[in-house]
Amino acid sequence: MADPNPRILIVDDEEAILAMFRDSLAPRTASGMDDSFIRLEESLFSETGGRKNKKPALPPFDLSFCRQAEEAVELVGEACRDRRPFAVVFLDIRLPPGESGAWAARRIRRIDPAVNLVIVTAFDDIDPAALTAEAGPADKILYLQKPVTPWEIRQAAAALSEKWRQEIRLAAANRRLEEAGRRLEEEVARRTAELEKRSKEAEEANIALKVLLRNMSQDRDRISERMREMDENLILTIKEMSGPYFEKLENSGLNRKQRELLAVLKKNLDSLADPAMKRLYQGESDLTPAELQVANLVRQGKSNKEMAAILGVSVRTVEFHRDNIRKKLGLKDRRANLRTALSSGP
Repeated sequence: MADPNPRILIVDDEEAILAMFRDSLAPRTASGMDDSFIRLEESLFSETGGRKNKKPALPPFDLSFCRQAEEAVELVGEACRDRRPFAVVFLDIRLPPGESGAWAARRIRRIDPAVNLVIVTAFDDIDPAALTAEAGPADKILYLQKPVTPWEIRQAAAALSEKWRQEIRLAAANRRLEEAGRRLEEEVARRTAELEKRSKEAEEANIALKVLLRNMSQDRDRISERMREMDENLILTIKEMSGPYFEKLENSGLNRKQRELLAVLKKNLDSLADPAMKRLYQGESDLTPAELQVANLVRQGKSNKEMAAILGVSVRTVEFHRDNIRKKLGLKDRRANLRTALSSGP
């Protein structure tokens, strides 16, 4: 978690430069006077005449200083381990007698990919492109030429600190979004599995019912009436059981493919009692399972392209099944409408 005040590390081997950074980044009032002068002024003047509610011109920074590259790398590592990372590191290139600022920049980047690096140097013997390639990306590394002004220091610190804050917030928001997406996927999978289980239970119950009815051959009239009643009750039960889950699935953020499949399933349930559908699925038409799927989607008015997407096959495969269906239904005239034939039955 980011600190309330952005942390800034200044690395330079000259004490005067460190002092300039300290004076430039220490909180000051809008008039440029230190708080001690403001307090003195308020004590000398009346409440109405003195200064009141003066805000600092800069956001308050948590400043750290060091003079060697090795120490800078260690401070960055310690900050990350403590989960109090630096937002910005101002880094001088030449830091005698130890390693250079370029060396430190490369190692700091490995430790903390999010930190903003500001390379400060009075020399032109470095290759910014090469250093950016090793210590970048380019949007996280900036170059300032000495002598730098307090204004340049303040502007760079304020802009880069705010950029760092926004990036931290965006990363946290993305993590929350990913977690919410994962939980949603798990919930959809759980509800889908529950619906499939209930559908399977209903299918098994329907099979058992048909076996029972086939064995009741002594009184066909009574059996026929009983079968009709039980079918109606079963369809009503299936709809009552499935309806709430359909509604929950529709409101659970399904993608386009899942919504199409859910619509097909709902239409299938609505047409269970359709006599034409019964004839198709009870073997009178001699259609294969794949042809039955295509026939069902044709009855729902789906195009060849839509059926191919739903079934996960090519358009040519759908066309092949449609031709076979027409042959098995005896539709030799190409002008005969297949959807009409399937809806009315043979």
